[in-house]
Amino acid sequence: MDREAFVRRLARWRQWAPPSVFVIVLLPLVLVGAGIVPVVRFTREQIDITIRPHSVEVSGVYVYENPLPIAWRQGLKTPFPDNPGQTPPAAVELAESFAPASAALLPLHAVWLRGEPYFEAAVPARGAAFVRVRFRQYVAGHRGVYLLTTTRPWRRALEYGKYVLHCEGVRITGSNYPLSGDPPSFERANFFPDADWTFTWEETHAQ
Repeated sequence: MDREAFVRRLARWRQWAPPSVFVIVLLPLVLVGAGIVPVVRFTREQIDITIRPHSVEVSGVYVYENPLPIAWRQGLKTPFPDNPGQTPPAAVELAESFAPASAALLPLHAVWLRGEPYFEAAVPARGAAFVRVRFRQYVAGHRGVYLLTTTRPWRRALEYGKYVLHCEGVRITGSNYPLSGDPPSFERANFFPDADWTFTWEETHAQ
């Protein structure tokens, strides 16, 4: 039974269920069936951010795992930081696959509400979906923000996260998460971030 059938069946139950039973028992199921309360688990992510003098381009892979014996369509959204000078993107590329390095990408359609794209990902029964997101934001200054605390509403630490900065014509001058390596990056296991990622840079040559 898919999510749509699940919601239709709950609607039929609502016709005969007493109000108290609906509120106590059925309402939580309706919230789950509608995708408001997540069923799938957000377990891993890899974020690659390309920094140019006046823009940041985010390319992320987000892994969602379904513990249920039935396939599930999970409602998701892509929020953007409220950082002065960092403009919301005009467009977002969304796709999903069912293997980490699969070339068989399925485009995802987004509906924009209040400046954020909302979409659904299909997650196979007892399997995983790899959602790929790409967008570019223009930055007035030399300071960027990537949202990490948006993982907290999932109420579960990420099993693993890796975060990489790719520099084109710039040099990193600061990060609130310590960076190492070339390109500069950090990674975490059992990650339940309490702060968003803020990084700064300076130009290395005229563009």
